[in-house]
Amino acid sequence: MRHKDHIRPVVKVAAAIITRGSKILITRRRHPPELAGLWEFPGGKAMPGESLEQCLAREIMEELCLVIDVGRHLGSTTTISGGKTLEINFFEAAAASGEIVLHDHSDARWIEPEQLPEFAFAPADRSFVGRILQGGIIPDHPFRASKESRNTTSGRRRR
Repeated sequence: MRHKDHIRPVVKVAAAIITRGSKILITRRRHPPELAGLWEFPGGKAMPGESLEQCLAREIMEELCLVIDVGRHLGSTTTISGGKTLEINFFEAAAASGEIVLHDHSDARWIEPEQLPEFAFAPADRSFVGRILQGGIIPDHPFRASKESRNTTSGRRRR
């Protein structure tokens, strides 16, 4: 049995793999200091009584001024930050309307999935970058189709 002092509160977090055409949106963190300058998939913490999908739509609007259509749950990861356990749930999403206005981030970029390794991601997002590159996470994404249609042993990158 675990001692009560070792139990950390679990904070539910939603993160979006937002696509527009063949590109994925990534954002650069401004804070906290230990994560400033690292890239992430945007999202945030769920408020009491809020579903993860509602959280994601709200956070993306507040942080980036984008309206998104939230799709299916893609998976989750758990990390410890600031004495709390964060359960980060990743969802597919599509940009529906709006133009990016940065409020909480220092930068935002639409990139091709194969460019993901070129960016330094926050630890909680790193494992999901690998899962995207392995394929199957976003099965309907154009990157997945183009990857399957070419010879994957050639090592060539699509530009």
